[in-house]
Amino acid sequence: EENFRSVLHNSPELIKVLALLSVCEMRRGEPLGQADMEKAFAKLEDVKLRLQIGTELANAYYQQGDFEKTAAMLHTLVDLDPDNVDILFFAQRVYSELAETTLNKLAILSPNSARMEQLIAERLINAGDLKDAANHYRKALEINPKLPGLHLELAETLLEDSPNKPETQADARRELEAAIEVDGDSSKIECRLGRIAMLQADDAQALGRYQHAFELNPNDVDAQMGIGEVLQHENKPAEAAKYLQMAVKQYPFNAEAHYKLSLVDRQLHLVDEQKKEMQLFLDIRETRDRIKLLYRQMNPQTAGDTADPASGALP
Repeated sequence: EENFRSVLHNSPELIKVLALLSVCEMRRGEPLGQADMEKAFAKLEDVKLRLQIGTELANAYYQQGDFEKTAAMLHTLVDLDPDNVDILFFAQRVYSELAETTLNKLAILSPNSARMEQLIAERLINAGDLKDAANHYRKALEINPKLPGLHLELAETLLEDSPNKPETQADARRELEAAIEVDGDSSKIECRLGRIAMLQADDAQALGRYQHAFELNPNDVDAQMGIGEVLQHENKPAEAAKYLQMAVKQYPFNAEAHYKLSLVDRQLHLVDEQKKEMQLFLDIRETRDRIKLLYRQMNPQTAGDTADPASGALP
């Protein structure tokens, strides 16, 4: 600490030295340590040292019980080093604690609210209980039929639970139409309407819905894949490939997109490309299966095949 202070006295512009001094101050419990560390972190450009200082700060915020500041710092650190296992572990712990804290606060402030019912529904979906989740979404809508996002989430739950039943498709369509009235049109809603049309073998309507979704959001992977699938059905593999290539570029870990692209490549007699896409599909699926197994080990009470907790990580 004394050596760093001596250097800074002569060259106060040396931010790396200030950063290292702040580490000494923090570990000695000196009051200026955190302020110096925050000042250094804001100006540091060296990635390795920025990660070290940022981690020190995140630990300090965490020890102080300031989860919001901790989460904000960890978000920055994940951006700096997305594959750092220690930072990811720290972030997962903090995000979980934040989620539990906000859940408890919501349960105390408004236990019978539409938002509470919505949250229960989301928890049930994570546990694989889609039928009960749909019931809680309906309870939430009884309390507040104009709550943004609810109609869409209920429609998605219905389609996930029993997509091939005509009555389910009709219910989901009604919810999606209600979602448009409440939230306005969106690519997500149009994609779900496109999926219903696909389930009913109405390729023309499905293509129109997916194309409209693509117009609303060209980066929507469901829209890209939907257009590709319909074009493949219409025996237009070259056009289908264009949209499916967009999908795998947008989300490289989307197993379904790689599989569909491999089918189109086979139609186009692109042997090497077909083999590559099929291998990627198999590799990603294997990874997802491993993740599902880990989730079942962490949540043995939900062990079943309905839930897919890995879907958020690997679309």
